[in-house]
Amino acid sequence: MSPRFALIPALLATALACTKPTEAPPPDTGLDPDECVPVTWYEDADGDGHGVVTSTLVDCSNAALSGYVMDVFDDCNDDNPQVHPGLPEVCDGIDQDCDAQVDEEATTSVPWHADLDGDGFGDAANIRDSCEQPAGYVEDATDCNDYDADVHPGASETCNGLDDDCDSTVDDRDELTYYPFYYDLDLDGFGDPDNSVMACEQPDGLLEDGTDCDDTNVDVFPGAEETCNTLDDDCDGTIDDPDVLPYTTYYTDDDGDGFGDPATAISTCDGLSGLVLDGTDCDDSAADVSPGSPEQCNGLDDNCNGVADDASIYNYWYPDGDGDGYGVYDPAPIYSCVNIAGSAPNDDDCDDLDPLVNPGEFEVCGDLFDSDCDGNDCAEWRDDFEDGLDPAWVNTSARPWLTTNLEKYAGAYSAVNGDIADSQRTEMTVTLTYSDPGTMEFWYKTSTEASYDYLKFYVDGALDRQWSGTVGWTLHTKAVTAGTHVFKWEYYKDGSVSSGSDSVWIDDVFADGGTLP
Repeated sequence: MSPRFALIPALLATALACTKPTEAPPPDTGLDPDECVPVTWYEDADGDGHGVVTSTLVDCSNAALSGYVMDVFDDCNDDNPQVHPGLPEVCDGIDQDCDAQVDEEATTSVPWHADLDGDGFGDAANIRDSCEQPAGYVEDATDCNDYDADVHPGASETCNGLDDDCDSTVDDRDELTYYPFYYDLDLDGFGDPDNSVMACEQPDGLLEDGTDCDDTNVDVFPGAEETCNTLDDDCDGTIDDPDVLPYTTYYTDDDGDGFGDPATAISTCDGLSGLVLDGTDCDDSAADVSPGSPEQCNGLDDNCNGVADDASIYNYWYPDGDGDGYGVYDPAPIYSCVNIAGSAPNDDDCDDLDPLVNPGEFEVCGDLFDSDCDGNDCAEWRDDFEDGLDPAWVNTSARPWLTTNLEKYAGAYSAVNGDIADSQRTEMTVTLTYSDPGTMEFWYKTSTEASYDYLKFYVDGALDRQWSGTVGWTLHTKAVTAGTHVFKWEYYKDGSVSSGSDSVWIDDVFADGGTLP
């Protein structure tokens, strides 16, 4: 029997007899010293000052009992003096503070750093304290770009515009070889020796060559043909080199139309102002008269072909009774270079009594009129979204397309994709019939993650084109054959990053030759 339990009968006997100690008077407790006041003691086997509720002893003595404590019974492990409430947690797999949690907020935990790119070097700004190394974390905190596995301390510096080895220097000159590259402002393929930059890799638009003697003139560079222009065209140090240039015949051009008077020929190589190489003007006093000028109906030989008012400016003028700019053949047309009042330069009208019927009108389907004179009473389908989505659209996505006035190519509205999350898509289709080959055209705009989130355009289930990134309003035209076709516009997002407005738009959809079935 444990010595402390051997005391129990004696202590109980003392309590029953309520005998007083004879060694010394008891302390003043405020109680009658002749009465026995039992006290519950809790076993503290590990001596840490915290007892357990599962092992108690009742005693009337005011003196402390060895191996017991009074009124403290919160120990969760009475065999370990380093385990009781109030102790700080340490990384050892033990619940030091008796709160039923192990190693939480441990004072000896280690700061681990995220290694998102898996290069073995961690991000100093992305920390997780833990007793054990979490997956994807390392002790190192020296990575300067945790999204690129090729960038970390000790990596080889390459000429890429990045600080590959995390030494705070981009494209380190101490490790890479730098060369001079020259600007080519006139884009003649030869650089300006006085306008260069040092770089480890040839920058876009700059050249290795630096031998241009005039980088403001695309016609001046080494090897260019020497011309009579008071310039050193070939950069050989000699202007208008007499060893390579013949004399040239020039002509005065008094009317400034670019064609000279053949009677004023001058052979020279000094680039005299006001002279031209062409000497074929038939009237150097009139700027509107020269070879190549449009012939006018004015009794003059405007184009210097030897004929005044030649047949090239004559036209057949057809009666235009309704004044819509489209005429009819009957009665017979008039052949003239002068515009004939009440006539039109074509006979394309199919109803010369109605100004709203001609090839320039927009067909309205079902009004019993061939408004555009194409032989059909049916309109080519289009939707500019000004009155919402046309009922012809099939829009069954969980988050369907809708109209918006926040972005538009023309008018006040366009169509925008439904608001979808990652790895989702939203689409709408329209089915149209073409009696002859025609086109489908529309304007589109994108503001998405480039190369990942796409606006896709399909014809009969086959992908025609797709666009991503930031693209301003652009017209797309697709040629289609005769027959019935299904056109689909789809916005698809991949499973990660969003960018820009995360949206795509289409506007002014026009089926040239296509109608609703």
